[in-house]
Amino acid sequence: LWTFSTLGWPENTEDLKTFHPSDVLVTGFDIIFFWVARMIMMTMHFLKDENGKPQVPFKTVYVTGLIRDDDGNKMSKSKGNVMSPLELADEFGTDAMRMAFVVANPPGADMPLSKDKVRAYKKFANKLWNITRFILTETADFDDLSAELTTNDQELANKENALIDEITKEMEDYR
Repeated sequence: LWTFSTLGWPENTEDLKTFHPSDVLVTGFDIIFFWVARMIMMTMHFLKDENGKPQVPFKTVYVTGLIRDDDGNKMSKSKGNVMSPLELADEFGTDAMRMAFVVANPPGADMPLSKDKVRAYKKFANKLWNITRFILTETADFDDLSAELTTNDQELANKENALIDEITKEMEDYR
């Protein structure tokens, strides 16, 4: 009942009308049958659309791998081997934590996570920050924004726009 009971059903249906059904459910592969299948079946049993057809709670199920500890065990609250994202962000920074979750982790694959991995991305993020700070310092007096783009500038701008389009499509395709 989670997909709709958290939205005030059956007493208050305003949030339900606004946020249900949703687009994407992100979950690990280990609970698909027990959790996802039940959410779909219970929603279809209790909720109908305006035509009386059973409602499906989400359009897409994005299946992730599991996060594993240093020993390769599934991170689990009951095992006590979970690392808090809030604590990781406080200790190493949000950018480092995000990079540890995203970089070199293909969709659907299990991901090892350790403080050492997040610490390494903190060092990498710091290098990126230093590069950015250097460039901003060295270009602080540049104010000729009306200058015509050179052919090379235009080629770089075109490549940038193509890359933005490609990345946007990859994100929309959950890649």
